[in-house]
Amino acid sequence: MLKEFGCDFATIDREKDYPEDVTLVKNVTNLVQVSDIIIIAAPLNVTTEGAFNERILSRLKHKYLINVGRGKIVDEEALYSALKDGKLKGYASDVWYNYPKEKEQCFPSSYPLHELDNVLLSNHSGGYTENTNNEVNEDLLSTLQKLKEENYEDQLDLSSLL
Repeated sequence: MLKEFGCDFATIDREKDYPEDVTLVKNVTNLVQVSDIIIIAAPLNVTTEGAFNERILSRLKHKYLINVGRGKIVDEEALYSALKDGKLKGYASDVWYNYPKEKEQCFPSSYPLHELDNVLLSNHSGGYTENTNNEVNEDLLSTLQKLKEENYEDQLDLSSLL
Protein backbone atom coordinates (compact mmCIF):
# COMPACT_ATOMS: atom_id res chain seq x y z
CA MET A 1 0.00 0.00 0.00
CA LEU A 2 2.90 2.37 0.58
CA LYS A 3 4.56 1.80 -2.80
CA GLU A 4 2.53 4.64 -4.31
CA PHE A 5 4.26 7.02 -1.90
CA GLY A 6 7.69 6.08 -3.24
CA CYS A 7 8.70 4.10 -0.17
CA ASP A 8 11.54 1.63 -0.20
CA PHE A 9 11.17 -1.57 1.81
CA ALA A 10 13.63 -3.65 3.77
CA THR A 11 13.29 -6.74 5.94
CA ILE A 12 15.49 -9.12 7.84
CA ASP A 13 16.33 -12.04 5.58
CA ARG A 14 14.85 -15.16 7.09
CA GLU A 15 15.48 -17.20 3.93
CA LYS A 16 11.92 -16.92 2.66
CA ASP A 17 10.60 -15.68 -0.67
CA TYR A 18 10.38 -11.88 -0.83
CA PRO A 19 9.30 -9.51 -3.59
CA GLU A 20 12.19 -8.37 -5.80
CA ASP A 21 11.97 -4.75 -4.67
CA VAL A 22 12.50 -5.57 -0.96
CA THR A 23 16.01 -5.00 0.39
CA LEU A 24 17.19 -7.88 2.53
CA VAL A 25 19.36 -7.20 5.58
CA LYS A 26 21.08 -9.55 8.01
CA ASN A 27 19.81 -8.30 11.38
CA VAL A 28 17.96 -5.64 13.36
CA THR A 29 21.01 -3.36 13.46
CA ASN A 30 21.17 -3.33 9.66
CA LEU A 31 17.41 -2.86 9.40
CA VAL A 32 17.38 0.30 11.51
CA GLN A 33 20.32 1.69 9.53
CA VAL A 34 18.37 1.58 6.25
CA SER A 35 14.90 2.46 7.58
CA ASP A 36 13.08 5.63 8.62
CA ILE A 37 10.05 3.72 9.89
CA ILE A 38 10.46 0.32 11.50
CA ILE A 39 7.42 -1.92 11.92
CA ILE A 40 7.67 -4.78 14.38
CA ALA A 41 5.27 -7.61 13.53
CA ALA A 42 7.05 -10.51 15.18
CA PRO A 43 6.01 -13.05 17.79
CA LEU A 44 7.46 -12.87 21.28
CA ASN A 45 10.01 -15.61 21.90
CA VAL A 46 13.50 -16.01 23.32
CA THR A 47 15.09 -14.48 20.22
CA THR A 48 12.76 -11.47 19.97
CA GLU A 49 12.23 -10.50 23.62
CA GLY A 50 14.12 -7.27 24.23
CA ALA A 51 15.52 -7.24 20.68
CA PHE A 52 14.85 -3.51 20.50
CA ASN A 53 17.07 -2.62 23.43
CA GLU A 54 18.88 0.59 24.39
CA ARG A 55 21.64 -0.03 21.84
CA ILE A 56 19.19 -0.48 18.95
CA LEU A 57 16.87 2.34 20.08
CA SER A 58 19.85 4.73 20.23
CA ARG A 59 20.22 4.21 16.46
CA LEU A 60 16.66 5.42 15.81
CA LYS A 61 17.33 9.16 16.04
CA HIS A 62 14.68 10.98 13.95
CA LYS A 63 12.97 7.67 13.13
CA TYR A 64 9.63 6.07 13.95
CA LEU A 65 8.94 2.72 15.55
CA ILE A 66 5.63 0.88 15.19
CA ASN A 67 5.03 -2.24 17.26
CA VAL A 68 2.14 -4.52 16.33
CA GLY A 69 3.93 -7.69 17.45
CA ARG A 70 4.29 -7.91 21.21
CA GLY A 71 5.18 -5.26 23.77
CA LYS A 72 8.15 -7.02 25.31
CA ILE A 73 10.02 -7.12 22.00
CA VAL A 74 10.93 -3.52 22.84
CA ASP A 75 12.74 -2.89 26.12
CA GLU A 76 10.22 -0.83 28.10
CA GLU A 77 12.61 1.41 30.04
CA ALA A 78 14.86 2.04 27.04
CA LEU A 79 11.81 2.92 24.93
CA TYR A 80 10.57 5.47 27.45
CA SER A 81 14.01 7.06 27.73
CA ALA A 82 14.47 7.22 23.95
CA LEU A 83 11.08 8.87 23.50
CA LYS A 84 11.40 11.27 26.42
CA ASP A 85 14.89 12.36 25.35
CA GLY A 86 13.90 12.78 21.70
CA LYS A 87 16.23 10.04 20.48
CA LEU A 88 13.22 8.32 18.91
CA LYS A 89 10.97 10.64 16.91
CA GLY A 90 7.78 8.67 17.49
CA TYR A 91 6.24 5.40 18.62
CA ALA A 92 2.91 3.78 17.77
CA SER A 93 1.70 0.53 19.23
CA ASP A 94 -1.33 -1.62 19.72
CA VAL A 95 0.53 -3.94 22.09
CA TRP A 96 1.23 -3.14 25.70
CA TYR A 97 3.41 -4.18 28.58
CA ASN A 98 0.58 -4.29 31.13
CA TYR A 99 -2.82 -5.77 30.40
CA PRO A 100 -5.79 -5.42 32.74
CA LYS A 101 -7.18 -8.53 34.38
CA GLU A 102 -10.97 -8.71 34.26
CA LYS A 103 -12.31 -5.21 35.06
CA GLU A 104 -9.03 -3.92 36.46
CA GLN A 105 -7.78 -0.61 35.07
CA CYS A 106 -4.11 -0.12 34.37
CA PHE A 107 -1.79 1.91 32.20
CA PRO A 108 -0.18 0.19 29.19
CA SER A 109 3.31 0.66 30.60
CA SER A 110 5.02 0.99 33.96
CA TYR A 111 6.41 4.23 32.54
CA PRO A 112 4.15 7.17 31.54
CA LEU A 113 4.39 6.48 27.79
CA HIS A 114 0.78 7.56 27.39
CA GLU A 115 1.70 11.09 28.51
CA LEU A 116 4.24 11.69 25.72
CA ASP A 117 3.26 13.70 22.64
CA ASN A 118 5.24 11.44 20.32
CA VAL A 119 3.34 8.26 21.28
CA LEU A 120 0.16 6.79 19.82
CA LEU A 121 -1.38 3.81 21.62
CA SER A 122 -4.40 1.69 20.78
CA ASN A 123 -5.62 -1.68 21.96
CA HIS A 124 -4.63 -4.94 20.25
CA SER A 125 -8.17 -6.04 19.50
CA GLY A 126 -9.06 -4.56 16.14
CA GLY A 127 -11.59 -7.28 15.37
CA TYR A 128 -13.34 -7.13 18.71
CA THR A 129 -16.79 -5.61 19.08
CA GLU A 130 -19.20 -5.52 21.98
CA ASN A 131 -20.98 -8.60 20.59
CA THR A 132 -17.99 -10.60 19.34
CA ASN A 133 -17.94 -13.12 22.19
CA ASN A 134 -21.70 -13.68 21.99
CA GLU A 135 -21.59 -14.16 18.21
CA VAL A 136 -18.66 -16.58 18.40
CA ASN A 137 -20.35 -18.57 21.18
CA GLU A 138 -23.68 -18.70 19.30
CA ASP A 139 -21.91 -19.89 16.14
CA LEU A 140 -20.02 -22.53 18.12
CA LEU A 141 -23.22 -23.77 19.77
CA SER A 142 -24.98 -23.90 16.40
CA THR A 143 -22.13 -25.91 14.89
CA LEU A 144 -22.06 -28.33 17.83
CA GLN A 145 -25.84 -28.79 17.62
CA LYS A 146 -25.59 -29.59 13.88
CA LEU A 147 -22.81 -32.10 14.54
CA LYS A 148 -24.90 -33.73 17.25
CA GLU A 149 -27.75 -34.03 14.76
CA GLU A 150 -25.32 -35.31 12.12
CA ASN A 151 -26.25 -32.34 9.94
CA TYR A 152 -23.19 -31.67 7.78
CA GLU A 153 -24.77 -29.21 5.33
CA ASP A 154 -22.33 -26.46 6.31
CA GLN A 155 -19.27 -28.68 5.92
CA LEU A 156 -16.52 -27.00 3.90
CA ASP A 157 -15.01 -28.79 0.94
CA LEU A 158 -11.34 -27.82 1.18
CA SER A 159 -10.06 -30.49 -1.22
CA SER A 160 -9.62 -27.94 -4.03
CA LEU A 161 -7.36 -25.86 -1.73
CA LEU A 162 -5.01 -28.68 -0.77
